[in-house]
Amino acid sequence: MERPLRGHDLLSRSLRASWLLALALAALLLPRHPGAALAIAAGQLIASLNLVFLRALVKLFTERPLPRGRILLVAFAKFLLVYGGAFAAV
Repeated sequence: MERPLRGHDLLSRSLRASWLLALALAALLLPRHPGAALAIAAGQLIASLNLVFLRALVKLFTERPLPRGRILLVAFAKFLLVYGGAFAAV
């Protein structure tokens, strides 16, 4: 099975489509409900960061030997940025 080109795998296409839809919806809501548009953009950013870090963790877990220091670093960065961003947005 061939590996897809960079940016052409399912996750990358899904993230791109998700961003386009979120930005279009935010643009529609911006004139009447600027708070809702900002919330949609912030939620999209948090979701995208989560998926980017999950992809990095999966790649690290599938490497042999397991690079424990890098796994902990990526997991901590994911926790700090994703969950910290979610709590800051609330």
